[in-house]
Amino acid sequence: MSQYCVAPRLATDPTVREFSESFQFFDDDVLVSTYHKSGTTLAQEIVSCLLYGVEKTRATDQAVRSPFIDFRPPGGADPLEQARAMPSPRVLKTHLPAKYHRRHLKQAGGGPKNVIVIRNPKDVLVSKYHHFHGTKTFSEQVPSKFEDFWRAMVYQPAKHGQPDYFDFNLGWWALRDHPRVLVLFYEDLLVDKATQVRRLADFIGVELTDQLLKDTLEATSFQAMRDNPNVNVSRGGETDGWKAGVSFIRRGEIGDWKNHLTVADNEELDKAIAERMSGSEIQFVYE
Repeated sequence: MSQYCVAPRLATDPTVREFSESFQFFDDDVLVSTYHKSGTTLAQEIVSCLLYGVEKTRATDQAVRSPFIDFRPPGGADPLEQARAMPSPRVLKTHLPAKYHRRHLKQAGGGPKNVIVIRNPKDVLVSKYHHFHGTKTFSEQVPSKFEDFWRAMVYQPAKHGQPDYFDFNLGWWALRDHPRVLVLFYEDLLVDKATQVRRLADFIGVELTDQLLKDTLEATSFQAMRDNPNVNVSRGGETDGWKAGVSFIRRGEIGDWKNHLTVADNEELDKAIAERMSGSEIQFVYE
């Protein structure tokens, strides 16, 4: 493995294997499935508000009510055991590619509902870079310069222990017509969140009143989530592996890539994106 490896090999990770092969899902489960830094937290909060109510959602640690079920940190609790102990309906987070979901997508009776969020690759790379460099461990294991980091993630993600952004999103996009799959775009969540909340409510079977919509929009604003310690895991203190002064929720905007990519690098990245997305109907929004 490279010196920059920051994740276990998915094929040999026991938690991933159990998720893929034997973990029991229920029809009222909601899986928020995203590539890293693509709007996962926002989608989790919206779904939680719709299913559990805004008051309970804001008052409960997101890691407790919506656990990251395919990742077990060294020495940490088994996330699948945590999920098994949860009452229905469950909101669960995963970063696993579609191929690890094949079993439950064929599950008799329907299986869980899968909410997929896709974000433009340039902003994903920027957000992922800052995420890794905000931790006490990963910051020493990934390239320190952004120009080296984005190339590592685009050209050789597996070498660095990371899933491939393009394979991940194309894999889920191919399943967009599956009745248990809803594909959203992060940029749409920012530009017209109300419409996307309505789509989500319809998909997961929640009656959306005007009051619930209003409360959900307020609770999932960028500032509200940033100010909520149950969502924003580090807000100044050195805690849970995060460096002091680092905020898990950083900027969450469209177009931050312009502050990081040179003209030449942007042109190179555009070419790489065009090659990998050739033939796809996905249209990214960059600003």
